[in-house]
Amino acid sequence: MMTDADRTIKSLRKINPFPFYAARYYGDYRMREFMGGALQSPADVVPFFQDLFAGLGRPAELNFPRFPGEGAGCSAFFSRSEKGRALIGKNLDWKRAPVLLLKTRPAGSYASLSLVNLDFCDIFGLNSFEHNLLLAPYVPLDGMNEKGLVVSMLSVEEGASYPRKEGKADVGDYNIIRGILDSCASVDEGIDLFRRYNLLQTGPLPLHYLLADRYESAIVEFFGGEMHVSTSEERSYLTNFPVLNGEIREKRKGACLRYGELMKDLESGREIDQREGERILRKVSQFTGDFQIPSTIWSVIYRPDEGVMHLKVGSNTPYFRASLGKESP
Repeated sequence: MMTDADRTIKSLRKINPFPFYAARYYGDYRMREFMGGALQSPADVVPFFQDLFAGLGRPAELNFPRFPGEGAGCSAFFSRSEKGRALIGKNLDWKRAPVLLLKTRPAGSYASLSLVNLDFCDIFGLNSFEHNLLLAPYVPLDGMNEKGLVVSMLSVEEGASYPRKEGKADVGDYNIIRGILDSCASVDEGIDLFRRYNLLQTGPLPLHYLLADRYESAIVEFFGGEMHVSTSEERSYLTNFPVLNGEIREKRKGACLRYGELMKDLESGREIDQREGERILRKVSQFTGDFQIPSTIWSVIYRPDEGVMHLKVGSNTPYFRASLGKESP
């Protein structure tokens, strides 16, 4: 009898040789349980995921998690036209690794498309592509759900730290992206979810986030012992320093060429359509021929009004169009 894990693995298809894959996740990956306080301490991580894999019919003895090495890049922006059409662009800058476009439709939650660096899924050192695929819902780096809510993360090189408040549950800083995609229908709901949790740093650097829907965007950052939020119905943009910390922003914005290019284009008043969005992402790309850190691994444009995303993986590849209904080159 075919299990949900079998169906997930069978759904995998290779889109291009980068390698870039697409897959549909079948079955319950237990995110509600995970976000509901299943992890009371870091010691609970291994038992939870051992039980998850066993329930999927893919048992494994796990080691304590390890996390990716250093490196920071990435650029992201939100723009909304005078006609009210929203566009979100993002470059993911890291090193060459298998990329997965993952479709999820969890029971009782929102369907979504998310982007996953499959190397990030090997946190237990299993070196198993199959287990990485089954862990993929937990480690999205970008995504959009059926309500048109987009969530994106970027690393922060300095001046960021997650506050810890008594009485709040803990969740990993990548895992919360999945929680938002599964359960939130708007920027406001996403911000509310952030406020309910203490974030745990699960990579080499803390993160800040861009949330966006059809109507507005929000930058979410953590410094000075607090969570900070800035919303806009017109434009937002960020790279790898806290833009809501005025002192650091003034020090870093002139030195970060990508931030300067985003500021020039987003503040120009020009209409940012699909072609213009692609041009902006090319301008701030950090592509290197050997795809070492930090090199642009993927560029994605989300169109929440249409429920579609356009994704370019690698360098000389066409944009791939995806929606929750279908995908096509």
